Amino acid sequence: MNQISITFLCCVKNEISYVSELFDSVTNSTPGFLDWDVIFIDDHSDDGTYEFLAKISSKHNRVSLFRNQANGKVLGTKMGIHLAKGEWIKFLDGDDYVSFNSLSIDDFNCDAFYHDYIRVNKSNQEVVHLSKSLARNPKSWKFELRSIPKAMYFSKKSLFLDIKGLEDCLFEDLFINQIIQIRAKKIKKINKNLYFYRQHQENYYGDSFFGNRPKVQRMGRRICNMVRVAEKHFHKSKINPKLNVYGKILQDFSFVQLMLLLSSPKLFLKAIYYLLISFKKS
Repeated sequence: MNQISITFLCCVKNEISYVSELFDSVTNSTPGFLDWDVIFIDDHSDDGTYEFLAKISSKHNRVSLFRNQANGKVLGTKMGIHLAKGEWIKFLDGDDYVSFNSLSIDDFNCDAFYHDYIRVNKSNQEVVHLSKSLARNPKSWKFELRSIPKAMYFSKKSLFLDIKGLEDCLFEDLFINQIIQIRAKKIKKINKNLYFYRQHQENYYGDSFFGNRPKVQRMGRRICNMVRVAEKHFHKSKINPKLNVYGKILQDFSFVQLMLLLSSPKLFLKAIYYLLISFKKS
């Protein structure tokens, strides 16, 4: 059987309560046709995470551990991409876990593919079925800066060569999505639940926007930031010119600004939705 080399890339900070489960899930469920290694980038943990991973890396030749040369997940992600040796990259979060048993070698007949996942809350688990429209029409997603959590992608490392602009981002997920949506010639959706995504109050994605005005404001800042990054580094890639207005509205509501979105009905309705739910009592 042909083997595919893949690097699992995980930036961690103070994940001592979870990272053991993540590592065990990778080692126990990764199929034999994948020649894998895992890179942990520790972002200056102070809870014993680094020391725990140092012990693992000393015992397992598939595991590499590095301290973030800068600060923050964005630059830690960039560092990890440069260090990755696999033909493929899979991003992981330190507080999540995976189940890769159902992967097949045919899943990799593309430049990138994404999959469904299971959202794990304190009280229950919920399957999240991601839209097939990303695979069918990535240009429309790119135009609207639509994204999925980056951990739901398997993608060729070649897509991330010469990734100028990541260092300018406030948040790496939108950038990773843009790179894949712009550069991948073939994106697939596979109907498999491969990832267990824990929900915390600080999660950017998930169902916790309700009653959380600061989180919606942060989303607005990140959208405006990504518009600037896209205009600077992806100038050949057209995005919706109203996205900057949308991001500003999420940060600081203005009726005048909202009227400017009437020519972009989807963004108009999304702005109203997020504004309404963000002020709802939890």
